[in-house]
Amino acid sequence: MPKYIFEFPNSPDLDPVEEVLNGPEEVLAEAATLAGQLMKDQAVDFWNSPDRRLCVTDEDGSVVCTVRFIGTKGDG
Repeated sequence: MPKYIFEFPNSPDLDPVEEVLNGPEEVLAEAATLAGQLMKDQAVDFWNSPDRRLCVTDEDGSVVCTVRFIGTKGDG
């Protein structure tokens, strides 16, 4: 089974995560899960740096997907 690397380039304090998964559908599901977990774990800090990304590459270095999540606060 192929190995995938999940990296958070805007969050240097987070180490890349390597997962062995069956293919693209599992990769997309895991990317959504990890992005949600990051937002949950860093909910307060998220607003200090609201432009976050999760980049997933395969073992050859090809980009499989990128998840970008942006938070905006209202004025009132």
